[in-house]
Amino acid sequence: MRTTGPKAFWLSFFITLGVVLPLMGSFALYAVWQREDAAPAQQPQSGVPVRTPGPDHCCNLLVTVAGEQPAFVLLRLDAMQNTLVIEALPGQSVLLGQSGPVLLADSYAAAGPARAAELLGQTLGIPIHRYLALTADALCTALEKIGLIRLNLTGLLTEEEQAELGFAGPVQEYSPETAAAFLAGMDARLTPERAGALRAAVWEAFLRQNLEALPAALPDGLRAVSSRLLTDLTAADLYTLGQTLNFLAAGPAGAAPLPKTENAGEGPEDSPVQDGALRITAGVLPGRWSPQNGRYEFDEDTAALAVQLFGAQPTPDAENEEAPEAVQGPEGREETGGGTAGTAPPQGQNDAEPAAQGAPAVSPAAG
Repeated sequence: MRTTGPKAFWLSFFITLGVVLPLMGSFALYAVWQREDAAPAQQPQSGVPVRTPGPDHCCNLLVTVAGEQPAFVLLRLDAMQNTLVIEALPGQSVLLGQSGPVLLADSYAAAGPARAAELLGQTLGIPIHRYLALTADALCTALEKIGLIRLNLTGLLTEEEQAELGFAGPVQEYSPETAAAFLAGMDARLTPERAGALRAAVWEAFLRQNLEALPAALPDGLRAVSSRLLTDLTAADLYTLGQTLNFLAAGPAGAAPLPKTENAGEGPEDSPVQDGALRITAGVLPGRWSPQNGRYEFDEDTAALAVQLFGAQPTPDAENEEAPEAVQGPEGREETGGGTAGTAPPQGQNDAEPAAQGAPAVSPAAG
């Protein structure tokens, strides 16, 4: 018997819904399953933060390798400009203290690395944000995960000097331990300028050839030897150091290289400048070595070169402003020192040169 009227209409309507709804639900479930199974790169994303280097990823660091004759290296790690500057400093460098001239090594021996960094910054007119002092053994332990380096001694040692050392050729391989022993031996054989240029070349080789491993290896290595450090680097600073090295290793395409400068030191030639490529400058700050009085006096142009490489100290007016402390960078941009300084050891008030030359270095203590 055929049904007509409203009853037939509603009956056919609900029968249609009973067929269409399950079919539509199955299509919806299939679409959700396909979306979850898709690769993350194929999914549209929004609000994902993109990490770029900032002012915190720029730092001037004075590294002191303690010993009977301490060695000094001034580093600038600048991820914003994609530059790495390595300048060796002879321990006989003359600094301007409150009580008169004082040698860098004597200032370090008398009052520690904090005072040495302060006087060095005042003499050259540059900011030194952090300092790090450790023995050669502690440094080698911190770098134990870093592999060998290959160093070309051409231009650093003469052929006669290489023959005296028993080298078959100018290219040599070094581990951190053998490199430290090699540099210690060269300090006694070479003038401060040549020894500093050689030290800068070794540091450059280690940093350049192991840059990809350094972001993880170096901060972890410094944490492992923290009881043998004398430093104002905090745990946050070590984390930022790893980030900075990671940016330098990645080579951000937007980084602007420094203009090519003429370094009067005898270090290796600067690497070619390429857009977005890491720029590494290594050498020794120029000066005049006087064997008669055992002093290395900076040239009149040394401060200008140091400011170009490491930036200028902030003016007193800028320090009194509420904004973060800003310094003039090599490219004329403003930079701020990264991190929060830790507790620094007491600084000596007397900067007069000790009567006895070659005083023993300060023994690294727990930082």
